[in-house]
Amino acid sequence: LMRIAHAGVAGVAALVLALAAPVLADGDVAVTVDARGDVWVTGDDLPNQIEITPGPFADEITVNGIGSTLVNGAPGGVIASGVRSLRMDMLAGSDEIDIVGVTVRDLRTRLGDGHDALRLDDVVVKGRFSVRGGYGRDRVVTSGHCVFRRSVKVLGDAGNDDLYLRNVRVRGRVRLRGGRD
Repeated sequence: LMRIAHAGVAGVAALVLALAAPVLADGDVAVTVDARGDVWVTGDDLPNQIEITPGPFADEITVNGIGSTLVNGAPGGVIASGVRSLRMDMLAGSDEIDIVGVTVRDLRTRLGDGHDALRLDDVVVKGRFSVRGGYGRDRVVTSGHCVFRRSVKVLGDAGNDDLYLRNVRVRGRVRLRGGRD
């Protein structure tokens, strides 16, 4: 079990704990927390599968590698503390991201090139929600009951993209655009 602590602005602390799981990786995602409480999830050019769920405490989230995906170079996952927003840049590779039961201020995602899937289940975003696809067939799906309290922007890129937004409550502007093919 590895601990990494970062003291943030105005005494906000961010803590990242490594959790154990199997080895032999497809890809590796890096998870960091900045001083403002933004969790940054950065993929690589290989396929990655991750699941993001609430952590043990109210201001925490857990990022777990699924299958053989590593997180911060190790099997398993991390717990990020002092979380305000979630920002993801998955880069190339066919990635799968499941976000379940998480509440954040902003959620911004760049899927990158590849056939990617972003699935949200019972997610609350208090601020902005944005997804930018890349080249390839991307899929964005909501299930359960998702709430977006401000703007929603989902933009595809080259490739046939699927957008399935069900049981969603949006209190702001909505901009949807599928792939250009």
